[in-house]
Amino acid sequence: MQGKKDYQEKLFSHFQLNERIPTDNFYRRLKEVLHLEFLYPKKKEYRGSTRQCKACNIKTECLGKSAKEKKFSVIYYREGYQRNNKRVNSKKGKCMKAKRQSTVAPVFGTLTQFLGLRKILVLSLPK
Repeated sequence: MQGKKDYQEKLFSHFQLNERIPTDNFYRRLKEVLHLEFLYPKKKEYRGSTRQCKACNIKTECLGKSAKEKKFSVIYYREGYQRNNKRVNSKKGKCMKAKRQSTVAPVFGTLTQFLGLRKILVLSLPK
């Protein structure tokens, strides 16, 4: 009959991992011994609503026309990011990026190392 189902109790209706693993287990103690905080980005996120921006002069530029809230992220390594962006966007940085993009050496490396092409015919290329 459609719409009527027989209820069957599930095998693991209540399962807590803390109850099953002993307290002296290696993996349980690993978090206390091994500190891996340096792997995760140090970032703080803030949110602001349009009510907070009523008197702001740049409200439409910041939020746009239809946004209801704004999300801000402040990164611990902000000075490093700004330094890197300044370096990449400089005249010398743009020239270096253009040179890297025009280099075809990785393509030849991929062909010879991974695809098994040991001999590449380059007769049409100037020496």
